[in-house]
Amino acid sequence: MNSPRHRHLALLGFLGLSLLASWFVFRNAFWAGAVIAPLDIGPALYSKYAWLDPQSSGIPANHYIIDHLQYDLPQQYSIYQAYQSGEIPWWDPYAFGGRPFLADAHVNGLDPIRVVMYRLLPFVWAYNWTLILHSILTGLGMFLLLRQFGQSPASACWLSLAYQFAGCYIMFIGHPWIRATFLYYPFLWLVWHQAVRGGRLLLVAPAGLLVAAAMYAGNLQSNSYLIIFAGIFAVAYGWRDFQTWKKLVVVLGLSLVLGAALAAPLVSAEVELFVLGSRPILDRKSTRLNSSHS
Repeated sequence: MNSPRHRHLALLGFLGLSLLASWFVFRNAFWAGAVIAPLDIGPALYSKYAWLDPQSSGIPANHYIIDHLQYDLPQQYSIYQAYQSGEIPWWDPYAFGGRPFLADAHVNGLDPIRVVMYRLLPFVWAYNWTLILHSILTGLGMFLLLRQFGQSPASACWLSLAYQFAGCYIMFIGHPWIRATFLYYPFLWLVWHQAVRGGRLLLVAPAGLLVAAAMYAGNLQSNSYLIIFAGIFAVAYGWRDFQTWKKLVVVLGLSLVLGAALAAPLVSAEVELFVLGSRPILDRKSTRLNSSHS
């Protein structure tokens, strides 16, 4: 069962089941017959959108993901229009009187998958398939990782499908940077494993690309998770083995530095926005005192 032919068949079997399960979850969105967003919230909760569905009962199917409609969908359409015009959407002229765009924590506008989809497809197709591919790649990465650790094709398949459709990903589908970032972690774990245990140090290059992709898909908060993930990986693999620690320092250090360097155009803008957005908390008593003296 470990022959290349059986491994390939197992992989194709998982991809088939993943596509089938994705079709069941996303239904008409596969063919752009619907958009993956809670459009029924508009006419249900806001009178100015009642004309969209005069028969609305006033109770949306899922009120919890309202940010998906009010925040994610409109800004993704702005990003799509910019890419279609051959521009990089660094600035949003429509919200809050103008603001930095791609440096915003929520945007996910430089996610490599999203950029490719937005350049190639009409908006509804591109928006839907960005989220669908996020889902499929999440399961694929976990399947490859479990197979690397010796799980049987059947157990790896079912565990990966459970991970692909985990409640945390479904609940936060309106926060696209979450799954878009974490889908790279199983692939990164797999490459780091091969580099450290297999002694294949040249894998630092693809590991760096995966780190960069996770940074472009995420934000400053999710970038910190990469450091935490690398630290846990190092402790688990190195423990008391000094020789392994030497490999870990080289592999993890170079991967993170390379990834950060490749993602510097976005990360530097995020850091600048974070620093400029800092507001000190003033003491009320001293403020009143200064006011009276003036």
